[in-house]
Amino acid sequence: MSSHFYENPKVMKTDFQFIEIPIDEALKTYTLEQLKILSSKFNWLMQATIYFKFEQRKPDRGSICEIKIASFGPSISAKSNQRDYETAVELTIHDLESQLTKRMSVLHSR
Repeated sequence: MSSHFYENPKVMKTDFQFIEIPIDEALKTYTLEQLKILSSKFNWLMQATIYFKFEQRKPDRGSICEIKIASFGPSISAKSNQRDYETAVELTIHDLESQLTKRMSVLHSR
């Protein structure tokens, strides 16, 4: 398992975990771009831990992306298992955005 911790001033702190797969700089860059968009919508996000791994259980899937977000309150996480890592990142970010929007609406209703 490889771990890389980055602190980008335009994005929340990020920690990449590549589990039994080689480190992919292009995938890290792509994920950071997606997280930058997410953190611009929700500026109170503090840290993201991103896990990439491969599990061949279905012939058309196996590229797994899981992201855990630390912010105030309980952490939020999402996971996708897709044909490629970029699609898995996109769907995982979309799921996180939905959860964060719900959390924000609950906070604004109080």
